[in-house]
Amino acid sequence: MRRVTALLTLAVMGVWVTSAQAGIDFHVAGTKPIQGFQKMAIGGATLYVAPRAALMSDGIKSSNAIDARSGTDVELTVSPGVVKKLSALMKQHNADRLVAIANGQILGAGKAELKDDNITISGLKPILARRVSEVLNGGSITQLGPAIKLVPSSSAIAPGGTVTVDVFATNFADLRVYQITLDIQGGRAGQLAVSDLKIDSGRKDFIFAGKNKIDAVDLMGGRLGALLFDSSVNVVKPAYLGTFILSSSNDAAGAFTVDVRIDDNSSFVKDGGNQGVPFFTDGAMTINVGKAERIRGD
Repeated sequence: MRRVTALLTLAVMGVWVTSAQAGIDFHVAGTKPIQGFQKMAIGGATLYVAPRAALMSDGIKSSNAIDARSGTDVELTVSPGVVKKLSALMKQHNADRLVAIANGQILGAGKAELKDDNITISGLKPILARRVSEVLNGGSITQLGPAIKLVPSSSAIAPGGTVTVDVFATNFADLRVYQITLDIQGGRAGQLAVSDLKIDSGRKDFIFAGKNKIDAVDLMGGRLGALLFDSSVNVVKPAYLGTFILSSSNDAAGAFTVDVRIDDNSSFVKDGGNQGVPFFTDGAMTINVGKAERIRGD
């Protein structure tokens, strides 16, 4: 493994990933042009999709995937008043479909039937419908597709203490190169920052174990990554990518959030064709320094 203080030699510009938001949103859509809607090709059909979500995950009480003649239906039970507002919006725009979107990725679309406090979305692929339903019922959004997961050694440390964060990839096909950077924010006082990082390529679960590769870490930039020279890998079970060591200052206190940084190509995954691969994350995790605290939403 090589340490570098300049840009990682494997870094490539022009790769994109999606934002890390742990939730599924639904946008209304129709098959004919609608003013202000975006034209998209989804599942072999052309749809016109509203730019803003009409139904958010927090408005959904429960979800069930039910096999039907044309794919699998997702039946949603929603909060009171949601169906009335959604029905009015769909009628206003002559829209009859809902598009499921997570982390900026289009998951699928289906016709929507609204009744009482229930919404049925029909025609989704069976596997997708079941995964969407599991996520809406409280499961991890990383079940939906390629994912990067952060696993800390502890969720609480003392001021001046350290915590290690292992990074794993799962559900990737044809993966050849990756770079990961963390985003650390929050706390009431002091700092929590990357003090060291490494790629333990001797681990049995290392993603490129036994292959012709190069790996590198950039302590100044807080990045780590690796590249295969002449092949790629398929990943189903969690595969180890690297480790970040985070240290808190002696005056640190409060709850710090740690997430995968995805702006400005800070983190990316590429396939064997040198194309960027969008991925999901679970969203920010919390490291408490000193007395445990909760991160409150806006």
